[in-house]
Amino acid sequence: MKMEYKITKRLSQETINEILKIEQNKGLTAKAIISEAEKKSSPLHDLFEWDDTEAAKLYRLQQARILVNEVKVIIDEKEYYAFENISVAVCYNNNDKNSSETTSERIYKPIIEILSNQEMKDQVIASALRQHRYWEEQNSKYVELMPIIKTASKVRKQMEAKWQKKKQ
Repeated sequence: MKMEYKITKRLSQETINEILKIEQNKGLTAKAIISEAEKKSSPLHDLFEWDDTEAAKLYRLQQARILVNEVKVIIDEKEYYAFENISVAVCYNNNDKNSSETTSERIYKPIIEILSNQEMKDQVIASALRQHRYWEEQNSKYVELMPIIKTASKVRKQMEAKWQKKKQ
C-alpha cells in the first residue's frame, strides 16, 4: 500500500514529521501533542494559541457551541437538535447614513424556523450533502462499508444533480 502525507497551508512536512515522531514515541494523543508543542522550538508551537486570555476566550466559544448543540426539541414525537448553525446575510450601517455593508455571519437558528424557510433549509441540506461526501471519502478505505457507500453515493449524486438544476 503506497502512502504519503499531504502538505497543506497549515501543515508543513516538518510539522507532519513532528506528529509522526510523537505517535511513535508517546502515542498520538492531544495531551502528547500539546506537551511537545509547548516547546518554542517545536514546529507545532505556532499552530496553537499560547496567550491564556485569548485561549480561554476561544475555549469558552467552543463550550458555547457544545452547549447549543445539546439543546433538543421534540416535533411530532420525534427528537431533533433544536438549533442549526447556518450562514445569514447581515447588513451593517456605516457612519455614513447612505452607506451600509452586507456580510455573511454564522448564527444558530431554531430548527422549526429552518424547516419553514426554504432558503435556510436548502443551506442545511447542502451542508448535509457535503458532510455525506466527506463521510464517504473517510470510510471508502473499508471494503466492508462499500455496499453502503455505493448505494448512498448514488442517492447523494442524484440529489446534488437536482440541487444544481434548482440553483440555475
